[in-house]
Amino acid sequence: MKMDINSFKGLAYQTRLLESLSWDEQQLKALFEYLHVAFNADIVVHPDKILSTVKEYFGEDTYTCFKSILSEVMVENNLHISGEQYEH
Repeated sequence: MKMDINSFKGLAYQTRLLESLSWDEQQLKALFEYLHVAFNADIVVHPDKILSTVKEYFGEDTYTCFKSILSEVMVENNLHISGEQYEH
């Protein structure tokens, strides 16, 4: 999944994520580092795998929060549409 990590670094998203991480800025930094690697890997990482890793390492609250944010970002970037899209 090729996605710009900056899509998640807006103040509103950062605040939501920080709250889900009990305001631990080191955890937020670790989350962003993981997301940067996952989104920029040579081999595409499925969103479900990213979500399960977030849940495993950052907890249920962050998983729920990130899942919501991921859905919003995907819609904003038209990544929710499956299949090939052609412009005429």
